Amino acid sequence: MIYKICSIVVIVLLVILSLYILLNVVINLLLGRRKKAIDFLRNFKKGGYACIYFVSIPLFFMGYKYSGETILNSFFFSLKEIVNLIVLKYDTKSIESLMQASSIYNFAVYFNFVLVFVNAILLVVSLTSQYLWCAMQSLTFKLSLRRRVVIFGNNQQNINIYLSDKKAKKVLVGILKDKEDVDLYAQKIAYKSVKDYCEVIKGFLNLTKTSKKEFIWIINTGSDETNIEIAKKLINELDTCNNKELWQRFKAYVFGSPKYMDIYEDIMADSHGCISYYNKYQKIAMDFIDKYPFAKFMDEKQIDYSTSLIKPEVNINVMLIGFGNTNQQLFLTSVANNQFLTEGKGDEPKLKKVNYYIVDKQEKIDNKNLNHSYFRFEH
Repeated sequence: MIYKICSIVVIVLLVILSLYILLNVVINLLLGRRKKAIDFLRNFKKGGYACIYFVSIPLFFMGYKYSGETILNSFFFSLKEIVNLIVLKYDTKSIESLMQASSIYNFAVYFNFVLVFVNAILLVVSLTSQYLWCAMQSLTFKLSLRRRVVIFGNNQQNINIYLSDKKAKKVLVGILKDKEDVDLYAQKIAYKSVKDYCEVIKGFLNLTKTSKKEFIWIINTGSDETNIEIAKKLINELDTCNNKELWQRFKAYVFGSPKYMDIYEDIMADSHGCISYYNKYQKIAMDFIDKYPFAKFMDEKQIDYSTSLIKPEVNINVMLIGFGNTNQQLFLTSVANNQFLTEGKGDEPKLKKVNYYIVDKQEKIDNKNLNHSYFRFEH
């Protein structure tokens, strides 16, 4: 009788446990978002459901005790059976006598085996899902007949570029740290983690040789030194293959600071027309000016609509907080583009002065990037 009661208790525990696992699988894997599903699998492989094996201990303990073993032997033999269960080694010989004597106990044992098997399947999925997904993405990238894009550098700008192009087959190459690979996997971004960017250049270039579609590289690692290193290594490889058809299909875009403009121009000159340089800060500045021109914030209080001139009493003031690379370029681009006319003497309009106020920790008077002359803009 005691064995029957214990078997019923174990069955109730297993039912509760199986319902809990099923509910979590449905909510997190089937109905949840990708990030939630990945977190569930990562936590699963940490042993969150190891309690299944602990429930197995009283089952084997009852079987051994019923067979005539002592309490101590029954306990240690049960632990040995748990080790066998972990490697999916099912053995019922030692508890067969109680299984034959009690159908309830027999059901509890096999129910437990099923849960152990389900747990093992989920564990395998949690350990291999990311690896298998990445392997599949790598294979489809190599075999793709579409336009392919390789993006060097793991940063938000590159992630935005990756997500913006829905038609091309893409891969993001990065020196990934901590859980950066998991974040990319959660966003369905195919990635390749490397220790050195230059180690993959030759391999990707070999893919370019067999490609019939355009092959694009975006080099934007966030470090101009690294960008230059990649670009120079790429030029060496292009010189080695000496393939004009390849040069026509292959394009590389390097994003960098104007501080290294001369170096980037030399790289472009040696690249057989394959590499183009983009001043990323100028791109930001032009995008800002396009979205937020000063005139956007003006109306009839500032503009004389009959002449389209700024009213003489109006002051146009701009404050730049911080004067790093972005705001320096925004300043230079604004000076070049945001020019306004106001009433002059007679019928001749004159240029309206725009007042720029710059707040920064460091003096920028001697900054050579401001066209070698701060005083050109001082007034």
